[in-house]
Amino acid sequence: VTVADGSQSVFVPSYMGYDYGYSEQIYLQTEINKQGVIDQIQFETDGNKTETRTVKIFMGHTTKSSNSSTTDWITSNGLVQVYSGTWSVVGVGSAYWFAINLDTDFEYNNVDNLVIAVQDLTNDQIYPSSGKFNGVTTTNYRSLLRVVDGTEVSGLSPGTAQGRYQRVPSLKLRIKPLINAGGSISGLNYATGSG
Repeated sequence: VTVADGSQSVFVPSYMGYDYGYSEQIYLQTEINKQGVIDQIQFETDGNKTETRTVKIFMGHTTKSSNSSTTDWITSNGLVQVYSGTWSVVGVGSAYWFAINLDTDFEYNNVDNLVIAVQDLTNDQIYPSSGKFNGVTTTNYRSLLRVVDGTEVSGLSPGTAQGRYQRVPSLKLRIKPLINAGGSISGLNYATGSG
């Protein structure tokens, strides 16, 4: 599912110009519009720098559609950790999508909005001229970013964000259909034939 696909330059979900960071981005139910189990996400790098980041990724449901201030975090306490590891981007000179296979699947209810938070624990930076991500412009403020040198940003209490953006990163979700005992299966592709 392509949730957001744009060419606007954004500093979220991770800004490589600082050692540590924490970001939060809200995607609307109307943009996703599919219930199921998320097992992979994709972001779009601008392809200008080569860098490996150490990250934790969190997901959750929210009724919020915007961040009212630079301290209006949902915080990781209300979210589920779905990934802990690294992602790598390569400076190929043009934008491209890269995939992250989640450690823990997230069951999306297709009722609420989806929040994705990224905690950057790299303790390294590219500055100046760090790489960025591609994203889309939004009507409301739907992304927050806090970045720090030398000290990890807590997901439980991120503090005051330096950035509150009317943009979200480009995003694709791989969503598997829900299979309930006694229910029917839909949304699967299969070959026809006998045997």
